[in-house]
Amino acid sequence: MKVESGNASCTASYSASGPIAAFTENFNLTDAVPSFSRFAHNAPGMLAGIANDNYNGAVTITCTGAKVIGIANLSYRFDYDNRYGNITGDSFTTARGINK
Repeated sequence: MKVESGNASCTASYSASGPIAAFTENFNLTDAVPSFSRFAHNAPGMLAGIANDNYNGAVTITCTGAKVIGIANLSYRFDYDNRYGNITGDSFTTARGINK
């Protein structure tokens, strides 16, 4: 999220292992649109369908211009239990970052 007036040009760099190659996504933060949100599963560069189940990587955001802070949340679990079917949720990670 942008925390001062002006524009910020940002790049999200997705690293990965397995069948998904590393890729980047560019976006801009402005006074009218000061924040950006992306569920990594839906990022351009991910493989369509269940191939994303094998995604094991990280996302790094770099920005130039206006000051930006970052808060990332990960809460995703998708496995199968013979008693209940697909199970989602349960894991949770939070990371905070500050652009100086």
